[in-house]
Amino acid sequence: MNIEEKIKIESRKLSDFYYPYYMEERYPGAMDNFTDINTRYWQNKVFFAYKKYFEKAAGMFCVRNEYDAKKFIQSAMLDKFKYPQQLCVENVWKTYLQYLPGLKSKKSEEDEIAENVVNGLLEIKKYGNVKDWLKLSVNKRMVIEGKPKIEPTVLAFSNEFINFCKNNCEDNYNFEKMRRKVFNHKSSEKIISKIKKIFKDDYYN
Repeated sequence: MNIEEKIKIESRKLSDFYYPYYMEERYPGAMDNFTDINTRYWQNKVFFAYKKYFEKAAGMFCVRNEYDAKKFIQSAMLDKFKYPQQLCVENVWKTYLQYLPGLKSKKSEEDEIAENVVNGLLEIKKYGNVKDWLKLSVNKRMVIEGKPKIEPTVLAFSNEFINFCKNNCEDNYNFEKMRRKVFNHKSSEKIISKIKKIFKDDYYN
């Protein structure tokens, strides 16, 4: 593969990893109802709108030993949102190298559980409660298929979610096992408190 081909491939990778950050910044919540067609349309729209900047960034960085498209975008977005024209500068590469050791390190299981619960609560909070979250057909479909948009541990504490699953996909989830992960966590009291605060009357006892 010559350098021109590599830049072409890597510029598209950068754009596709960047696209979710862009959509959330410009159109908060818009991706919640996306289909595969919506996703492809907006991925292409973002890429071709900013193609020259993704190509410039790829040309500058993709030949460097430490380069990884996904981690590069992650590190660039850690401090604050950046537009594509802000990605093709040397300072962004310096930031990337600073953050790279942390991006490489594997999170502990306890850290992952806490992060999954927090991310799940933030998603539910956008809709108000689990009942309203489940009103979206895309969320229903993904839950029934066993591939919910959010990691389902936190949903095991929702009466609405449990009842929905019992009526539609009872064998997909082990609620007791999921709740046990949280109860056995070293910060279980703090995590449970956060869940109760968001779920309120929907909290499963």
